[in-house]
Amino acid sequence: MLADVREYLRGRERASLRDLALHFDMAPDAMRELLGVWLRKGRVRRVDIAPADGCGSACGGGCSGCGPGGADTEVYAWAAPGPREPSPPERRP
Repeated sequence: MLADVREYLRGRERASLRDLALHFDMAPDAMRELLGVWLRKGRVRRVDIAPADGCGSACGGGCSGCGPGGADTEVYAWAAPGPREPSPPERRP
């Protein structure tokens, strides 16, 4: 499931909590738990949006139906990959 969330966010670049919950058929709180794993690893970041004139288009959705503090305004984005862990040394027979 974590890999599916990763691919979804990579493909869309950013998505609201509501979009993620609907896409993966999960409750928003359960989706937050999954996102929390990626947040702790630094792979996902929460995007602060400031809708202009009450329009939610700042989140990239364009639905204009966002309410303050709702699942539509809680937006997450895939972050640039961090440093890679070193590869294990090759085993030689």
